[in-house]
Amino acid sequence: METAILPLIMNKAQSERIRELCSRIEAEHDSHKFLLLVEELNNLLSAIDVPPKKDVSLPKKEDDT
Repeated sequence: METAILPLIMNKAQSERIRELCSRIEAEHDSHKFLLLVEELNNLLSAIDVPPKKDVSLPKKEDDT
């Protein structure tokens, strides 16, 4: 469900770059290149302003004692 939210908070260029990086990371065998791609992906994702998640935890039950 969260993946459906991301396209709403990023532009088309960011979305395309994330998809490209993910594809390249999946196929990369050189550990140095892999790390560089992951770092770029991390930087790109960190720059996206994602609203905080709502607390969806269940309310605590009161003791019936």
